[in-house]
Amino acid sequence: MKPAVTTTDTIDVNKTLYLKKSLKGFLIKPLVAAIFMISALTTSTAALASDCSCSSNSLPTMTIEDSNDTHPNQLALKANKAYYQLTNQNGQVLQDRLYDVTPYEDGRIIAKRDGRFGLIGADGQLIFDFAYDAIEILPADLYRLSKYQGAISMDALVKGGKDWLYPASGKFENKVAIEQLYHDETNDISYFKVTEKGKVGLINDKKQTLVPSIYDELNLLDTCPNERLFMMVKSGDKTGLMDQYQKFVVPLATNQSIDNFNRDEQVFKVSKNHYSSYNSDDRDEGFISDTLIKGNGKTLVESDSPITNASNNLYQFSQAGKYGIINSDGKIILPASFEYISSGSDAPIIVTQKGKQGILRQDQTTKQFIVANYYDQLQSIDIADRSLAELQTPPEEEQSEYAVSDDAAEAVEVVEAAEAVEETTADYDQTEVDSAEEAEVDYTDNDYGFDNTLYVAKLNNKFGLIDAEDNVRIPFFYDEISQSMNALLVKKNQEYGLLTTQNETVAGIVFDSIAVIENAESEPLYILTQGDKQSIIDSVGRPILPLSPYRLAAGEEESQFESRIIVDKNGKYGLLNDRYDAVLVPTSYEKFDYELSNKSILAQKDGRKVLLDSSGQIMPIDLSAYTEVTEMYASENLKVVAQNGKQGVLTPNGKVLIAPLYDSVDNIMLAYYSDNRTDYYMVELDERYGLLDDKGKTIIKPKYTGLNPLQYLPFLVVSDYDSGADYSKVGLINAQGKVVKAFNYDAIYESYYDDDQQIVLIMLTNNKVQIYNQDLKLIETMSAEEYEQSH
Repeated sequence: MKPAVTTTDTIDVNKTLYLKKSLKGFLIKPLVAAIFMISALTTSTAALASDCSCSSNSLPTMTIEDSNDTHPNQLALKANKAYYQLTNQNGQVLQDRLYDVTPYEDGRIIAKRDGRFGLIGADGQLIFDFAYDAIEILPADLYRLSKYQGAISMDALVKGGKDWLYPASGKFENKVAIEQLYHDETNDISYFKVTEKGKVGLINDKKQTLVPSIYDELNLLDTCPNERLFMMVKSGDKTGLMDQYQKFVVPLATNQSIDNFNRDEQVFKVSKNHYSSYNSDDRDEGFISDTLIKGNGKTLVESDSPITNASNNLYQFSQAGKYGIINSDGKIILPASFEYISSGSDAPIIVTQKGKQGILRQDQTTKQFIVANYYDQLQSIDIADRSLAELQTPPEEEQSEYAVSDDAAEAVEVVEAAEAVEETTADYDQTEVDSAEEAEVDYTDNDYGFDNTLYVAKLNNKFGLIDAEDNVRIPFFYDEISQSMNALLVKKNQEYGLLTTQNETVAGIVFDSIAVIENAESEPLYILTQGDKQSIIDSVGRPILPLSPYRLAAGEEESQFESRIIVDKNGKYGLLNDRYDAVLVPTSYEKFDYELSNKSILAQKDGRKVLLDSSGQIMPIDLSAYTEVTEMYASENLKVVAQNGKQGVLTPNGKVLIAPLYDSVDNIMLAYYSDNRTDYYMVELDERYGLLDDKGKTIIKPKYTGLNPLQYLPFLVVSDYDSGADYSKVGLINAQGKVVKAFNYDAIYESYYDDDQQIVLIMLTNNKVQIYNQDLKLIETMSAEEYEQSH
């Protein structure tokens, strides 16, 4: 159904064409639909070349208030209950009972009366009576009128209110649809796609049939230059490209799709699928080749594989197993001479030639695209390109809480090795492509620049750091370079150090190893190892913990604490404080198990299991009698397992909350997702379940075979399975253990999506569903079928 234009539905034919033509692709025969989805994009005014007189096809609408203020004949729309009246300056009613009103800047008004649309001229008189299901105002005093015959839409094209251009019979005809494609302002010609009985053709507003309605699809791809229309047409399983004079630029052919390549120039992409076997049942086998052509039929580029975007407005193509680069005009930037081309979002193109990798860049003076140097390996890094001074004085919200030391990190001497790049790459000629008969080369500015991209590069088995312009940031002096948080970890002669991206020293290259403390609460820290000593620095090289004989167990399983680092000395363990600048717990413990949510720590000392508080002091609790101690879910209490396998609960200070008498103990929450959440303990004994409150007091002794809390309401669904029954019936109890709904139901659950949190109780034996509110008041009873249909 084509709705008439309303105030909020401004005509935009270009957008309409885009959507309709994109959807057309889904009508292709299923056999090849997955491969040949035709996406015929229309070109908007802004995207067309400057020498084209293209119209947006949309006329400006106004609000009723603005129309009343600026109407050329001082007519006004006045509200009259649910309707509007159009009156002149004398108050005379010219049109009455109007609604769904849309005024236009030239004074015309589309409105409804008695369920049908009509068009009122600027003088207040009817151009079209209220007899249509839709009216669209087009340029050059053209109108598209629509009527419905049942579910069938019928269109007509009329000029000036009286002259029927199509259908020529001057009346609506079944299965005729009209869609404006393009308005040529220079020659004052409008073009329309006509669909008749499922076939499409092309007409203009001069009563000329340019393309007969014989095609299955016809989609406008381009119009410029010289107001020449280019259309993708489809007939059966064949697709071609032709103009409005029925001249084929690309003949109809099977296994072919055609689309725009460049919206600023008249360049089209012809994709062909080459099946490996026409007898194969698998029609996806094969490969797709692309060809770029101009509207005059000239071939720009032929590619053995799909032409894909490489970066910005540069594209990748292939020939004879090699890859090259073209720009968005289809002109060759670099010929197909590379083994591989890789690119990423907002990153330069990396090319591979003779096993070496280089960065494609554009000379800002000559605009030539070149690959100046080749490397054994390139690896981009994502790191802040800041000096050490900038890293040491970050924005206030990022500043470290750690104390700043005046101790300077040891400097490291590096050899400037930029000459090595030139010497090594001498064997590789600069890839500056000259014009040749077989390749049209273009050096236009493509807005291609990536100054902020950095790469770890390998050259002659040494590593350095370069930017996207091949500037050497760190000379090729190191055996390894890798990113380590906001610094670079470098290795030279089996020793490690840390550098900034600007070759400034964060940590001198004198250490046996450098590890990152990733679980530091404020910022990454580094553990430096030198001989048998270790130290800690912050991310910009400021000392945190001086070199000491302690072994800092960072990165080991035993150190996976939220905010602490285990230190080891002579086989005994201790802990650093949460600032990592001093030993908090002396190295006198045999084992640290894990850190609890309240930062207390389970440990072992002198064969006893102990608990340390957050300050590192031993709490007065002996856990040695238990074979297992774990923290309970969503609770600071501890679940303990006695020697006989029974479970109980202790508080963090060692008080027995629940004696170890049960086969299992788990904390549960009633009304978990409500504001009235309460904590309880579910206990199991001999495969029966009971309930204790948060103080460990028994509410229900273990007697039920099943016990499950509701998540929004303070009730529990319980079952009392009888060994002689086929299945268990369920009931409902409250938080005090009282049975509020007897064991007569097959299922009980909450209705999570209702604001009043209803409870649904189902009885299969008598096909009954009962719905209660949160106060257990019966709301409704229905059959299972009725409930299923209504929910």
